[in-house]
Amino acid sequence: MSLNQQNDNALSILGKISPFSIFHVNADGNVSYVNSLWEKLIGTPLSNIKGNNWLTIVHFTDTGRVKSEWEAKIGTDVPFTIETRLLVANGSIKWLIIHFHPNPGTTEKIAGYTGCIVDVTEQKTAKQRLNESKLLNKALAENSSEAIIIQTPDTKITFANQIAADLLKADNIETLIGKSTRDFTLPENKQILKKRLSQVTKKGEKAPPFEQGVICIDGTLKYVSSTAIPVVWHGKKAVLLINKDITYIKDHNREVELSERNLQQFIKHTPVAVAMFDRSMNYMACSDRWLIDWWKHPKKMSTESIVGKNHYTLFPDVTDYWKKVHQRALKGAFESNAADYFVQTDGTPQWLKWEVRPWTDNEGNIGGLIIHTEFITKRKQAEKELKRSQQKLSAILQNVPGMVYSTGNDKDWTMRFISSGAYEITGYHDSEFFGKNAVDLTRITHPEDKDRVWHDIRDALDKKEPFEVHYRIITKDKDTKFVLERGQGIFAERGELVSIEGMILDETESQKAGIALRESQARNMALLETLPDAIFINKEDGVILDVQIPRNFSIFFKPDEIIKKNVTEVFGENIGIQFISRFQSIHNVNESRTWEFSCTAEDKKEYFEVRSVWYKENMFLSVIRNITKNKEIAFHALESERRFYQAFHISPIPVKITRLKDRKILDANQKFLDLIQMDSGEVIGKKSIDLNIWQDQELHNAFKEQLVKEGKIYGKETILLNRHNEKRNVLLSAELIQLNKEPTILLMMVDITKRKQTEKELTILADKLMISNQELKQFAYITSHNLRAPVVNIDTLLELYDPKSPLRDTNLEVYKKILLSVDQLKSSLNDLTQLVDLKDHHEIQNETVEFEDILLRVSRAIETQIKEVGATIQADFSHARSITFRPSALESILQNLLINSLKYRGKAPPVITLKTEVIANYTVLTIKDNGIGMDLKKIGHKLFGMYQRFHEAKEGKGLGLYIVKSQIESLGGKIEVESEVNQGTSFMVYFKRY
Repeated sequence: MSLNQQNDNALSILGKISPFSIFHVNADGNVSYVNSLWEKLIGTPLSNIKGNNWLTIVHFTDTGRVKSEWEAKIGTDVPFTIETRLLVANGSIKWLIIHFHPNPGTTEKIAGYTGCIVDVTEQKTAKQRLNESKLLNKALAENSSEAIIIQTPDTKITFANQIAADLLKADNIETLIGKSTRDFTLPENKQILKKRLSQVTKKGEKAPPFEQGVICIDGTLKYVSSTAIPVVWHGKKAVLLINKDITYIKDHNREVELSERNLQQFIKHTPVAVAMFDRSMNYMACSDRWLIDWWKHPKKMSTESIVGKNHYTLFPDVTDYWKKVHQRALKGAFESNAADYFVQTDGTPQWLKWEVRPWTDNEGNIGGLIIHTEFITKRKQAEKELKRSQQKLSAILQNVPGMVYSTGNDKDWTMRFISSGAYEITGYHDSEFFGKNAVDLTRITHPEDKDRVWHDIRDALDKKEPFEVHYRIITKDKDTKFVLERGQGIFAERGELVSIEGMILDETESQKAGIALRESQARNMALLETLPDAIFINKEDGVILDVQIPRNFSIFFKPDEIIKKNVTEVFGENIGIQFISRFQSIHNVNESRTWEFSCTAEDKKEYFEVRSVWYKENMFLSVIRNITKNKEIAFHALESERRFYQAFHISPIPVKITRLKDRKILDANQKFLDLIQMDSGEVIGKKSIDLNIWQDQELHNAFKEQLVKEGKIYGKETILLNRHNEKRNVLLSAELIQLNKEPTILLMMVDITKRKQTEKELTILADKLMISNQELKQFAYITSHNLRAPVVNIDTLLELYDPKSPLRDTNLEVYKKILLSVDQLKSSLNDLTQLVDLKDHHEIQNETVEFEDILLRVSRAIETQIKEVGATIQADFSHARSITFRPSALESILQNLLINSLKYRGKAPPVITLKTEVIANYTVLTIKDNGIGMDLKKIGHKLFGMYQRFHEAKEGKGLGLYIVKSQIESLGGKIEVESEVNQGTSFMVYFKRY
């Protein structure tokens, strides 16, 4: 097998076993080889890149920079590194670091470069995302529309945004920093907030929104909805508080609540029969008059107790006629009758005026009905007497609340009478409705309602029926009011309209209250429908007074089945006793109680959580939540944890679990104990820093800090120490997990000691192969150049030699030249023998060698040459008098370097200085002369090459410096040179210290 084939095979083997992408380019950058990992990383097969320049894989945005760096480095024998982005075949971008190592050619030029690619995309991307995340979090905190506060676990404020400063009425943000959030907390909330803080900091759980009052710096009180979230702030545990100002909402809700109570009282005490229903015809409110008119049962009924009950259940005799009216109204129709005749169940004839109208919520959706009824039997009977008593009635009506009127039947409906109540409603005095430029009702009716009011009244008059219209008027002060107008036409015996008489009532406040009531009722109904909990109201003895159960609540009874029953009847004796016991304890301490119970029905077991609290007057409110799913999740979590521990202990790789808060080891499998050669008793409950198992503890601390920030890390290489302080190379992978409801670190290891040793051996082998390759080329050169010439000369001279006349002068001259060629051949063979001997003595044992002894021996050997040129040799070995080295090698090094200084001397007598010193792990010998020097920029790269000569006028074969360098490097050292033309030369020989 040829030398090139051997080298190609070696490169191919190295490429297959290397964990990196490796490729080879010539001096022009054209690719001649890639290994299999190339295609996986680059996405381009060898057939597409071979013969092309490697720069074609560089991302176009980096091409200019990378090309400049490449052109600046090529042609030198110094390794270099280039970082670039790569456009992969699938269109994605990767970040690469490419290490280039020069490959010498047979001449002085570099033959090419071997490249090794390291993919750093993940590191680049992770760093970029981390920076972006930090900037985003900072921007969110500083610009949030809510008040943001970050506090330490002991409640000290470490960050606040401007919204928080404004909320607490601080002069600036700095005023809040360092203060405790307890300073702003109401005394009654401090214990609650302490528990919430413990939940967040110790359990690492987000605390749900909590409404509380906060005391501002100026002493005023505000209300906020506060959410607490566990965070890490500047590397430490902290709590993020998001506070929403709900002061306005609280004030508004109190106003609405007050308005609702007023509305309830207004409806209850209104002198007319009115009732409000939801879409299912359940009572929402009614007036006392309604019950007086319609409730004819012996059992007493109040306006408070009727709320929530169904109209059709209370009045089972409601006819289909009325049910159809209700259904039409629920679809948006307004139904009414000014004089509806019917016979009551007791046989009494009655005239009834009624209207049924839908009510809508804020979004315009129909929420239910409002029914107004009025018995007008007596009014009907009195109609005939109305004319006779009109004047007397007019005097009385002057004092009746509202505005009573009577108009003529002319085209303008000229006002005949109007009560003084007109001023309170319209702002116009009663006198302003008479005479020239008189105010009429049509003129003050709101423009948007005018046509409707006209047509409604006209239709009723045409039908000779009473009318009732709700509309708006514009007062004299330009205010808008809601009014209710009721009236009827007065007809002569022949049926012609004589006048119109009626009353206008101000219902502005009732309308506003009704709107607020409808909005409140809609919100309350929506809230009750969406709540996931059942709500019970009980007496202390367990009797159920009321219940609200969501539609999707999993419980085994209907609400109407359990009202007025005891909890022992509903939930069973055992659970019922628990209810009553909690009620009694609450009554004694006036605190809430939370507990759990379970029950089984239809072979299904359900779990519930109960929170009971005192309500009022020996009444208790209990909120029951179905927690079956939570229980199942907890059970599955325990089962999953059990399976986790089983897998943990049979894992084929070392694994340990560490508690995050105190870094103590909770558990470790046998593989981990075998790796560090300790037993579980020595490990469990200890910190890894106490076990001294990490060679670089600071690096491991940084690893844990990164883990806390990122949550998981994979493939981190480090060195582990076992009980005997033996080193093991390991790959660490870690992740933050929850075990037993606390954060822990799951650390997994892969022992890569053997792999690292194999990689090291492969690197050494590769270096040796490269060196051997270079040396083989040099030997080939020597053989072909130094041996071939003398052999050819001898062969030619032998042809000239005349054996028949051995005494001829020509033969004598030929003989002399043959001897000269033989001497040259011997000299070359001696050189080769010396080089081979140098390579074959790597294993010779080193010993302690004194510099002064070796210098004395060398000086004697070249004493004649020293005297011929008048050289002076000065030595200072005080800083290092000896080294551990091969004596013969040190003698050869000194002799070669001293002879070089004598040979390449200047015009002045040579002065050679020798000095030793200790630098790091080396003993350095410096040999300095005042000779002719050399231009290292021109010849520095080939100074130590085999058979390199730079001064043709001087004798020599150019082998001495090569031998010196080989001897030094074979024993782990190195040699450096400093020189300038006509300024002398300094050789620094670095001997490795043992």
